[in-house]
Amino acid sequence: MMKLRVKVNGVDFDVEVEHIEDNRQQHLHQTPVYTPPPAATRPTAAAAPTPPAAPTANGLSSPVSGTVLDIKCNVGDKVKPGDPLVIIDSMKMETTVPADREGVVARIGVQKGEAVREGQLLIAFS
Repeated sequence: MMKLRVKVNGVDFDVEVEHIEDNRQQHLHQTPVYTPPPAATRPTAAAAPTPPAAPTANGLSSPVSGTVLDIKCNVGDKVKPGDPLVIIDSMKMETTVPADREGVVARIGVQKGEAVREGQLLIAFS
């Protein structure tokens, strides 16, 4: 047995390695031992907030890539900041894209069920 220390993403792990040549049956019956590092040294993943919809000169673009689940407005509707306009499913999470300004919906650039990419124009205002 060899004892080794392996560093993964800045976290040290102590492991034991056995060199096996032809005796594979012996290896199959051994149970590996894993000792997790103390909680204080484990890296934590910070949840990234959903970016707000990016305003364009005359419209609103998608803050995420995903699939359009619903469109909550029609051409000619008057909207105000905060009104829900489009709902997008991104990685099994629904993102409601609200209006970022007052305006009148001049054009809807997507359809229900359509795949959209981040930054794609969703709603054009007049």
